[in-house]
Amino acid sequence: MKMLKADPKNLNALLATGQLEVRAGKPQAALDPLNRALSIAVEVDNQEQKAQVLQSIGMAYELLNKFDEALRNFQQSIDISKKLGNRGGIALSTREVANVQASQGKSDAALASYSKALEIDREIGAKKNIADTYIDMGVLLEGRGQYDKALQLYKDALQMQRDLGDETNQAVCLNNIANIYLAQGKSDDALTYYQQALQLREKLGVSIDVAETLHNLGEGYVKIAQFDNAMTSYMRALELRRKAGDSLGAALESHSIGMILLYQGRYGAAISSLKDAVT
Repeated sequence: MKMLKADPKNLNALLATGQLEVRAGKPQAALDPLNRALSIAVEVDNQEQKAQVLQSIGMAYELLNKFDEALRNFQQSIDISKKLGNRGGIALSTREVANVQASQGKSDAALASYSKALEIDREIGAKKNIADTYIDMGVLLEGRGQYDKALQLYKDALQMQRDLGDETNQAVCLNNIANIYLAQGKSDDALTYYQQALQLREKLGVSIDVAETLHNLGEGYVKIAQFDNAMTSYMRALELRRKAGDSLGAALESHSIGMILLYQGRYGAAISSLKDAVT
């Protein structure tokens, strides 16, 4: 950032730089500017920004799967936000605590933390945070096999994201609703929602997200034995994964293509595609 080059000790610029790196999925790169920001916030005794920095550091450690470090920073952020009366900050860090607990397999603790965050967000009218938390809770409940509860949360979140005009998270909701219907054996409903998600993600143009929905759409077609349609979806997903340099995703698509070829009795081609997946 130009501001940071001009003033290497600019607290706002350091925090913004770290947050951008976290959003870009580069947590290791985020830690240097964030730790520098933390030192400055402590030095000038800016408690509000100290809480924000700690929250961002926690997110970086969360992405690095260093969960104890993440929780420690989130809790420090919560403690400061409580002293400041910053209820929005408390809610956001509490939701991040829930995400970490979910990653650790502590689903009951995670649900309790999500509920705490939702209680605060409802009181302060933070609709965007409520909608996002519904998605996170839905993912957790879906993982526990509580499909009906997860489905309701996704549908509530979808309506809220539409009201807010957040098309990225609308697509997430549509995709997740389709996943639930597919798990419940409602293939027609699943395909309808996957197609809606695909249309929206193609409009947004994020290739990895498009590939995810194409893969899921392929899975839906397999369920109803529409193998040609499934192959078309997997092939498009494979092309996008390769262009994006997503080798693990490409392996997933090659495996799926191999299984389709196997179903069709094209054994030589199936073996070749499965070998590609292993490679």
